Amino acid sequence: MFSESDTVTKLKDHMCSKYGTTPETPWEQYPNHKTFKTNRRAKWYAIIMQVRRDRIYGGDDDELIWVMNVKASPDKISDLINNKHIFPAYHMNKKHWITIVLSASLDTELAKNLIDNSYELVEK
Repeated sequence: MFSESDTVTKLKDHMCSKYGTTPETPWEQYPNHKTFKTNRRAKWYAIIMQVRRDRIYGGDDDELIWVMNVKASPDKISDLINNKHIFPAYHMNKKHWITIVLSASLDTELAKNLIDNSYELVEK
């Protein structure tokens, strides 16, 4: 059975192997929050974290879910948002970032493409 933690592992592995990125834990109080920086500019291109489900979906469900924020072209963000797996950015600038829910049903190839696009946008 494929789980959301498998999705998280797959995407972390993609960033580490493709870009040589070492995940960082910038906040002691949030050990599950991992940031990923570009090589040349040393700026974030992704952050993986656990947040309460209601922060993304609304309602009052305090179950923790895995999400990832990546940068996206402002002119493409509205086309990407589907309110199932891709949402306006949680806790980041919604004009330049999106949040991806890292559930077992996520298309990981799409997520990898969004990661790659984010890396290119940040590194240029």
